[in-house]
Amino acid sequence: MAPLILGEIGDIRTFSSSRQLIKLAGLDLARIQSGQFEGSLHISKRGRPALRSALHQAAMVSVRHGAPFQLKYLQLLQRNGATVGTKRKALIAIACKLLRIVYHVLKHQQPYHEELVFQRSNIGLEGTHDVDQVGESVVVTKP
Repeated sequence: MAPLILGEIGDIRTFSSSRQLIKLAGLDLARIQSGQFEGSLHISKRGRPALRSALHQAAMVSVRHGAPFQLKYLQLLQRNGATVGTKRKALIAIACKLLRIVYHVLKHQQPYHEELVFQRSNIGLEGTHDVDQVGESVVVTKP
């Protein structure tokens, strides 16, 4: 999965922020509007489908096997109920987080350290959790 993600991203220096990379993947939020009509938010899907698919698969694996990602996923489900739509939105949020991590690891040429990525947190590992919006950065601290 990593070679596919890296191949789809290309040269990381062409991106000035992780938001541009999220847009490349088509995971950015979009709303259809016309006159008085204002539709609901959804992912734009304007980016590269192979990158989006690889990130979705990576998000599913990280939710199953990565404790901080699993906690965030369960928190999002608990907040909005475990419906099919909520599960998809939670996976998109995890995919965006993974893409932000990839961006920073590549851009700064630093190895991945879970304790650094998840050091500033609004999520505790044992108690209740505060939830941010889908697609925003989430970090976890250990008690």
